[in-house]
Amino acid sequence: IVRENSPTEYYDILRVSPSATPAQIKSAYYKQSFIHHPDRNRDRSEDAARNIYSAYLLLMFIYNSNN
Repeated sequence: IVRENSPTEYYDILRVSPSATPAQIKSAYYKQSFIHHPDRNRDRSEDAARNIYSAYLLLMFIYNSNN
């Protein structure tokens, strides 16, 4: 699970800017999930996939609660 070290850490995980739209966040989530999926990259830790999912959920929650 992601530990908050900086205000933009969740955006950094998905490689989007803090001004990203929900559509951009979703697209980045799909792209990063594909790249870091444990079935595709056995070298990578499952933690990366979990962090990507956690960042996506949190950012979408923040966006939805602000609108």
